[in-house]
Amino acid sequence: MLKQNKITDQNKYYLTSIDDLPKIRGQPKLHKIDTQMRIVTCSRDTITSPISQFIFRIIKELRTTLSGVVCNTSNFIKIITDVKLNQDEHLASLDIQDLYTNIPVNKAIDITLKRLDESKKLDNLPFTKTDIKELLILALKNSYFQFNGKFYKQKTGLPMGIHYHQY
Repeated sequence: MLKQNKITDQNKYYLTSIDDLPKIRGQPKLHKIDTQMRIVTCSRDTITSPISQFIFRIIKELRTTLSGVVCNTSNFIKIITDVKLNQDEHLASLDIQDLYTNIPVNKAIDITLKRLDESKKLDNLPFTKTDIKELLILALKNSYFQFNGKFYKQKTGLPMGIHYHQY
């Protein structure tokens, strides 16, 4: 992308300046009895962080094209406060087990690219659909981490705790 003048030298330095791999840690589920530790990937300031942040800035507006999207807790509270239920209606809260590790990454990339096409956002950017796809693959399919001095790669889904949870 640098050779094609799509990014600057400064962008290239930013995107390639960190070479640390994410680490994993076990986080106890204090609200549940006799359950396994939740494996969380600590990925701030690691090798894919800059790429994730860069691609997020490009695709973040896509959330506004979806109905029913809640971006954060404050947004949810604002929405739920205005909900009026009839006597025969109920609200339900659901928990998806292993949400991130069950996300089909290829399908997520395809959906993102389709949404980008539909939104016409790429019309105002120097990047092609192929550029965006390559950045998404770099950010989402390189789930390497280090544990006890050994290197591993997550085979499916997205790691929990990885920097792109903001997507």
